[in-house]
Amino acid sequence: RHFDRIINTIRSGLYIVTIGERTAKQDWVHIDNLVDAHILAAVNLIKANSNEKGRSAGNVYFINDGKGCNTFEFVLPFVRALEAKKPFLNLSYASAMRFAHGAELLHRFLLNNFGITFTPPLTQCEVNKCARHHTFSIHKARRELQYSPQVSSEEGMKRMVAWVLQREGKRRSKISSLSSSKDPFYFSHPHFLALSMLFLLFGTAPIFLVAGLVQIVS
Repeated sequence: RHFDRIINTIRSGLYIVTIGERTAKQDWVHIDNLVDAHILAAVNLIKANSNEKGRSAGNVYFINDGKGCNTFEFVLPFVRALEAKKPFLNLSYASAMRFAHGAELLHRFLLNNFGITFTPPLTQCEVNKCARHHTFSIHKARRELQYSPQVSSEEGMKRMVAWVLQREGKRRSKISSLSSSKDPFYFSHPHFLALSMLFLLFGTAPIFLVAGLVQIVS
């Protein structure tokens, strides 16, 4: 779900903003590494030739590629692959949270009062995920499960870019688009981004302004 939102945003030309400091890093995990970790955990659930619990039973492990990466650095290869422009604006964490809060309020207002639904361009959860530094050690998994990432971050990115380009080729050969069916309001409405920016500048005030205008017109 999140990956499709990233690709849709880049493709639609709305990827114009980065958030927070570039020093903020997050963990990523390639699917092959994740599957390997699950297999290792399953193998270690019980001891060999015994019914006794193994070392992984009841334990929790962090699994990732072993190398943190800033979200917006992570996205750059897809921007280049899709021949899109790099973002030219940067929002602070606080400003992005304000923007996301306003977008969520607009979503609830339109849904509850007019039955209009759309996917907010940014949520508070997503701001925290991409702009707050949070990485976790895989040392415990290495020590107890002998887990070691088999696919490096660089190799994983090459595979992902190739997959995206292949999928884009199939998409372009058809009339349908990945972003055309679920979010018609957000992706087709030309003024929505500008309206969302009002929330960034003026908080929740535009909600009541829009509500008043709608009531007058109706």
